[in-house]
Amino acid sequence: MEGRRLSRRQLRSLPDAASFSPEVAASPGLVGSGQLGLGLSAAFETLPPILVEVNGFTRTLILNRPKQLNALSSTMIMGLLRCFTAYEKDDGVKLLIMKGKGRAFCAGGDVAAVVRSIHKDSWKYGADFFRNEFLLNYIIATYTKPQVSLLSGIVMGGGAGVSLHGRFRVATDNTVFAMPETALGLFPDIGASYFLSRLPGFYGEYVGLAGARLDGGEMLACGLATHFVQSNCVVSSINLLNNHH
Repeated sequence: MEGRRLSRRQLRSLPDAASFSPEVAASPGLVGSGQLGLGLSAAFETLPPILVEVNGFTRTLILNRPKQLNALSSTMIMGLLRCFTAYEKDDGVKLLIMKGKGRAFCAGGDVAAVVRSIHKDSWKYGADFFRNEFLLNYIIATYTKPQVSLLSGIVMGGGAGVSLHGRFRVATDNTVFAMPETALGLFPDIGASYFLSRLPGFYGEYVGLAGARLDGGEMLACGLATHFVQSNCVVSSINLLNNHH
């Protein structure tokens, strides 16, 4: 599925995440009890890049590339697209929770792979990568079921795209948010012009143009986050959400 261009209608026809084919599902031995591994086989990924925890009516999506600060690869984007589209039409799923493994929620898109493809005189990989990423952002922004993003650690670029468009964004005392694209000669993409332009005063313009870093309290104060919890309360907060559903 990697690199394939899919319309939203085609994505909605994809099978449920739990019924991935053997070519796409990671080895079960790499994943803990009660979790599903989504991604390429172990020949391509040391660990499955997305884990899914099943708890009643709740599905917790875990970004699982901690050494890369959970930077979004093409495989991760396609896995998230499958999950979101499958769970939206699944009556057995009432709530989605998204979090990152390690010290980052998500540090952005894995643009290194895009750059490598350009050096090989191929622009198509990059075009498909960003098309699928932006489609994922749109699906999250128009999702009909509640999504809770636990923004623990680094949240930058593409990481904001898979969280800030959702209904509930929970910041913590160790959250670090930024849209650093201007430092790379780019502009804040992933639909950032939508949520940044809705911040009070000219704060969004400042954050977008300067690439300013915000902590969890600042995210809550300006409206980028909807809730705030201490980092040592994240686990108990997840348990409360699971029990509620």
